[in-house]
Amino acid sequence: LGLAVWWQRGGALLLAAVAILAILIILPLFSLVYEAFTDNDGRLTLANFAVSLSDRHNLESIRNTVALSLVVAIVSLFFSALLSFGATRTTMPMKGLLNAIVLVSVISPGFLIAFAYVLLLGPNSGFINIALRALFDLSGTSGPFDIYSTTGFVLLSIPMGVGICTLQLTPALSAIDSSMEEASRMAGVGPVATLFGVTFRLVTPALLSGFILTFTLTRWSGKPLLEKG
Repeated sequence: LGLAVWWQRGGALLLAAVAILAILIILPLFSLVYEAFTDNDGRLTLANFAVSLSDRHNLESIRNTVALSLVVAIVSLFFSALLSFGATRTTMPMKGLLNAIVLVSVISPGFLIAFAYVLLLGPNSGFINIALRALFDLSGTSGPFDIYSTTGFVLLSIPMGVGICTLQLTPALSAIDSSMEEASRMAGVGPVATLFGVTFRLVTPALLSGFILTFTLTRWSGKPLLEKG
């Protein structure tokens, strides 16, 4: 009887969700871990890691990914903190437009954003580059901006990073009791010190979660970040 009641209350749906989770997530993860820690004969080994980390190209990709992910996360967090604070703690106009832009930056497919930036800042035929060369009578058929460079990669990644951080910060800043900030101001603390000493300290978990999410979602597999002359 208890099993029948459990089944009627959604037990079938729960079992289906668990099965889908196991097929789509658990099995691939298990396969990945198994292949990483075993050799061709199925014996436990760490040699796979030694081989991967001894490859110069792999180390170069890891270094570039970490460096650029840090840059994108820091820049995104800075701008999203300003935008989120303005949208939640001030009378900044067009807050609805800001929320719409944030959502668009997050849900837009990555290839669509990349294609748009290529059309605008492609080194040869980008609309902005063509206009600048014509406006300033620049010689050559390339530049002055190159979306395929390291700077271009950061520019491509920042919109999504700002959107992710803003989605983390906006609810947290909205939930802060303004009496805490008022008490800080009444105690003689300046607005900037109140912002960093009270407001942002109260939303430290949201700041960290936005930073970590942006850092983990940023990828780089192209040329080295630091070219050797």
